[in-house]
Order: sequence, then structure tokens, then C-alpha cells
Amino acid sequence: MVIAAFGGNRVAYHWEIVVRLRASIFVAAIAFVILSQPTQILELYLIDIEGVLGRQSSQATELTGALLAASPMAIPIGLCLFAVLAIWLAGVHLVSLAQGYQEWPGSKTLFANALVLATAVLPLVGIVTGLRLAAQVLLVEVGDGNELGRSLAFYTWSAFAFLVTVGCCLAMSQIFASAHVKRLANALFAPFGMIASLLTPIIIAGAILIWPISLPSAIGTIPLILLFIGVLALVLASSSHIYRRTGCPLTVIVVALGVSLAILGWNDNHRVDYTDGGPGRDFKFGFTQWFQQRGDLAYFAEKGLPYPVYIVAAEGGGMAAGYHLAALLAKLQETCPTFAQHVFAISSVSGGSLGAAQFAAQASTSINNVPWQPCRGTPIDSEYSRNAREFFRADFLSPLVAATLFPDLLQRVLPFPIAALDRARALESAFTARAADIWGERSNPFSKSVHKQWDPGGAAPVLLLNTTSIEMGARVTISPLVFRSTPTALDLDSLMCGDNPVKTVEMSLATSVSLSARAPWITPAGWLEKSDAWPAEICGQTPRQGNKEGGARRDRLYLVDGGYFENSGLETALEIAAKLRAHARDCQKTPSEAQCAAAFQHGVEIRVIMVFTKDLYAEQFWGPFPDLSSSRPSEVWAPLKTLLNTGSARTRAVHSRQSHFDDDFNYVDASSDDEIITKLDRYRIPGEVILGTKELHHAMLDGTTFFLPLGWRLSRRSMVNIDASHSRATQLTFEIIQGELMGKDTTPIKRTPRGLAR
Repeated sequence: MVIAAFGGNRVAYHWEIVVRLRASIFVAAIAFVILSQPTQILELYLIDIEGVLGRQSSQATELTGALLAASPMAIPIGLCLFAVLAIWLAGVHLVSLAQGYQEWPGSKTLFANALVLATAVLPLVGIVTGLRLAAQVLLVEVGDGNELGRSLAFYTWSAFAFLVTVGCCLAMSQIFASAHVKRLANALFAPFGMIASLLTPIIIAGAILIWPISLPSAIGTIPLILLFIGVLALVLASSSHIYRRTGCPLTVIVVALGVSLAILGWNDNHRVDYTDGGPGRDFKFGFTQWFQQRGDLAYFAEKGLPYPVYIVAAEGGGMAAGYHLAALLAKLQETCPTFAQHVFAISSVSGGSLGAAQFAAQASTSINNVPWQPCRGTPIDSEYSRNAREFFRADFLSPLVAATLFPDLLQRVLPFPIAALDRARALESAFTARAADIWGERSNPFSKSVHKQWDPGGAAPVLLLNTTSIEMGARVTISPLVFRSTPTALDLDSLMCGDNPVKTVEMSLATSVSLSARAPWITPAGWLEKSDAWPAEICGQTPRQGNKEGGARRDRLYLVDGGYFENSGLETALEIAAKLRAHARDCQKTPSEAQCAAAFQHGVEIRVIMVFTKDLYAEQFWGPFPDLSSSRPSEVWAPLKTLLNTGSARTRAVHSRQSHFDDDFNYVDASSDDEIITKLDRYRIPGEVILGTKELHHAMLDGTTFFLPLGWRLSRRSMVNIDASHSRATQLTFEIIQGELMGKDTTPIKRTPRGLAR
């Protein structure tokens, strides 16, 4: 009685409309979240406006420039209208299916029309919200005098005007021509229209399979999302129509089928292709072989100086982390022509692995292992930096998004796996295609295996691409050298073949990078299958008893992003560096091994270069005050938030442990810089935090001063910000490395504050 007194019947029939429109509401809500929230989407808005500005500036006349600059917006605008109209007509049709629709009271009809219009324009609201957030990013970074910022503000208002215009047009159509609108909607969902709607995603998936790179790149990521939103609205509305007419819950059946197949794993098409390579090369032997063939080894031997060797640790963070690493190493190479041949290995995670692969590809194709050459005062802009910029300007995102939304989504409801539908392959193909544009199809380093990419007589580094095993929760490293295991890592070849692999697991560089950067659900977990023939024919050993358990064959190794275990790449670098230092000491103490002793008779200094990004979380972690919560975490989100934050904290903890603590885990502090250097073997940026030991250099990108997206597409603005970010730690590292490669004592550089300003 109370409910009825307060309009219970009205609430009931309003709720009935919401239930009828649940398909349209679901699609519209998904569209709003995707088009307004992710940092990568905000970056895409900046990229689109950069493209418009670039086309305007390249045209001869203002009118011609405006017209040609606007022409690329035709596809996004057209697909935006398609998504809006699809949601609108789907909503109109779903409401018209209600019994007694013609006899509804005016208030109920008004509510239904308003809800249909609201769901239709919600994707546009998402775009306007995303543009506003992107504009706020620029205002914080550069103020309101920037051309890109002003243009973004203009396009935000244009999108808002477009939203108002479209909303008014739909409202007038709904009010003044409602009968015609209903006939149009009903015609769209006639049998022929529904068949076309259900076949549309299959046709689009087929087109993407035929043109996996060119078609998505031509359309663009945001238009692809809008296309998917429109198609999804039509498909779900057709399914609802079928349910209303026949009682068959098609949507429930398809979702249940997809969930069941995902749980059973019958249609898991994310298998990684690999071949069996040659015999595995031992890590220590490979290092000795590489060390003996250094072109400038004689220079340091003549001066009686230990030979400087670098192991680079590169953290994850999408394209931004990859470009930061590639640009930094390119500048070091341009400053010191022999730098690359001193880099023995790069330990990388996730997006950092793409930067490591790009530098290794550049080194293997155009950098030689040469006699000693002096370092220059400042880097010159050469092909190394140009190729890094050109490589990371590529659109790796749209092929991945296209494959995710269409072919791979179709795979989720097929009971058998089809490898061609794997979305991870689209990303790998994009890597390989971009590398072919730069280095040519025949000599494309990304199509070669990691093992064949490394030559102990060349200047390219060994790649240590870190992944994480789902079953063991351990770090698994892909490398051309077999190092068996460390306290926290497993070697892929040893894991597949045992402690003494006769043959190795070889896969393309693009596939190896992809495995290191698979962060579900964006990119799927990849798996390697160990067939029955592996132990006897390839590994050279009989199957272990543990290969079977409870009658089930354990033959799959599932790998995901290395950042799940530790996102800095530093832990692997430190462990490998410790192994190599011990190996060099053992060689010097063992005269019977003449070749080994002769290699290191003048000494070797193995140093780690930590390449990382300082973010807001790092500031909180390293700050003087604990990060206390301003709200109560709900019981639903608390476990997930804790898991995510512990991953970030582990990354910073590894870094902090090596930089700030001594071997007894005492915090390093002293009354003066001289005392830190002489007693504790540390150095610091004067007035700032302690940096580390003589064996650890820091190259920091200060990500707290500008917006950095997490994804597979970078704007020119982000690349310029990364290039222009010269932290004091990075400047100091440049000076120290130059001094080390010149054979100079770098202690004065660490002691002198004025050395940073030179």
C-alpha cells in the first residue's frame, strides 16, 4: 500500500521500460566508459587533433587546408553517427515490441522516448568527456597558450555542439515523425535486416583477417570502437527481438557458450609458434666469447683499466616506456660511438621489451663492433634517434583493437581454436610490418628469432625478455643464452628441456616481445605446447616422471606479462650481473683455464643501467610520509587494489633496496657526499636522494610532470615530452658513462654538483 501510495505502479512500468531497453543501455554504458576513461583513449584524441593541425599547416591556402584537414574526420564522424543511429533505432524497436504500446499513458511514453534518446547520445557524451579530460591534461602541462591545447578546446566545443545537434534531431524525429521512425526501426529488424545484422560482424572479421594491418590503420582505433558499438547494438537488439518473438534466449545461450568454452579451454587459440633451434649456448661461455671479441678491448688493456660492461634494466609501461628506452640508448650511442658494444644484455619487461628489441635490431643492422673512439660532448641526431622515433610513431593499437573486437571475439563462441583469429598475432604482425618499413623485408630483425639476432662478435646486446608463468607464478626469461635459473627466475630453454638443453626454443623477436608484454585482458596469455616428441627427439633426454600427473599430460606452459612478477627488469639484471662478476673472478683465479683467464686478466667492471619512470606511486612510495587512505576501501575492491599495488610496490622495492641500502640492509646515510663515496661506495645528486653504487646508474623519466599513456600508441606530444625530459639523474648518468667509456676517473663527476650543469 505504501509503494502504491507513492507511485508504485509508475515505478513498475518505468522499470519495465528499463528492462526492455537493457541491451541498448548496456551498449551505451560500455561506449561511454571506453570513450571517456582510459588514458590511451585520451592520447588518441590528441593524436587525431595533431593530424588535423599537421594537415592544415601543410596546405597552400586556408580554405583548402581546412577542407583537406577535415576530410580525415569523415570516417570518425560517419561511424559515430552509425553508432548513435544503431543504438537509437534499436531502442525504438525494443520499446515498440511491448504489448499494448499504443495504449501507454503519456508519462510512460515520454519516459521511454527520453531513455531511448539518452542511450543513443551516451557515446557522444563519452567523446565530449574524453576530449575535456584530454584538454585538462594539456592545460596542466603547458597552459592555455599552446596551439594543440587551443585546438583541443575548439574540438571539445565542436563535439559538444555536435552532441546537442544530434540530440535535437533525434528528439524532433521521435516527437514529430514517431510513426515513420518506428516503421524504419521495424524494417531494420525484419528477418532480412536481422540476418544482415548477425552476419555483419562475421563479414567485418573476414575483412580484418584479409587486411590485418592496413584496414585497421586506415579506419583508426576510435572509429573501430564506434563501429563495434553500432554492430553490437544491432546484434543484441536482433537477439532481443528473437527472444520476444520466439522465447529463445539467444543472448544468454551465446554468453553461456562463451563462458563455458573459456572455462574448459577448448577454443584457446593463443598458441605460440616456435621451432627447435641449435644447441643451447651457456651464459657464462657466451659472455666470455663476447668479451674476447670486443673491438676496443685493447685500448683499456693498454691503459691497465678494467673493461666497462653494461647490463640495462628496462621497466614496463607500454609504448612510453619502450620509446624512453630506445631514445635514451640511441642518444648514448650518438654520444659515444662504442657504447652499444659495451652493452652485453638488456633485461626488459612489457613495453620496455619493445624498446629493447628496437635498439637491438638497430645495433644488429647498422652498428659495428669497432676499435675505441672518443665520446662526443653532445649527441648528434643520427639514424639511431630517427629510426627510434619512426618506429614508435607507428600505430600498433588499431590492428590489436580490430582483432580483439571482431576475429578474436568471434573465436570465443567457436568450440575449436583457429590460430588466425588470435589477437596477439595482430600485434606481432604490426611489430614486424613496422620493422620491415625501416630495415627492409629481407633483413627484418623482428622476423628473426632471438637466438639468431645475437652474434657474440657484433654490437647487438643479448635480450633478456621477462615473462611470468601462470602455473608457477615465477619469472620466465626468453634469451639466446641458457643461464638455467636464478633465485627468482627460470630460463625458458631450461624450463622446456631440462638443465642441459640439447636444442633451444626459437621464436621470432616479435613473438618474444609480445609474450613479455601480454597483460590480460588486452592481450591474452600465450602458451607453448611441449609435444610427446620433445624430451626424446629435441631435448635429448627421456621424459621425466613428473610430466604426467593423475593421468593428465602436463604439456602447456602459459606465459603472461613479466610485470606481474616484477615490472622493472632490474631483478634479472642484478642477478645476471652477479653471476657474471663471479664468473670473471673465477676465471682470474684459475690459471689452468688459459682462455678464460686471459680474457679477464685486466679486469672487468659490470654495471647496471636502470631505465625507469618516476610516477605518482613512486613519489608516494619514496615519500617522507606514508600514503594513507582518504576513504574506506570496499570489501569488493580491496583485494584487487591490494594485488595491483603490491605489484607496483615490489618494483619500487627492488629499486630502493639496491639504491638506498647496503649489504646488511642498513639505510645508507652519511654527513657528507665524500663520506658516502669513500666509505659506502654510494653517490647522490647533491640536495636530492642517494642514487646508488658505482655499479648502478639511473636514467629516470619524470612522468609526474606530464601525461604518459599506457598503451600501444603515442602522440608526437608525448614523444617530444619524453625527448625533452632530462632529469638530473639522467644527466649524471650520461656524464658518468661518457667518462667510463673514455677511461676516466668518474669520482669527481659524482662529487661535484657543478658537473651536472655542464
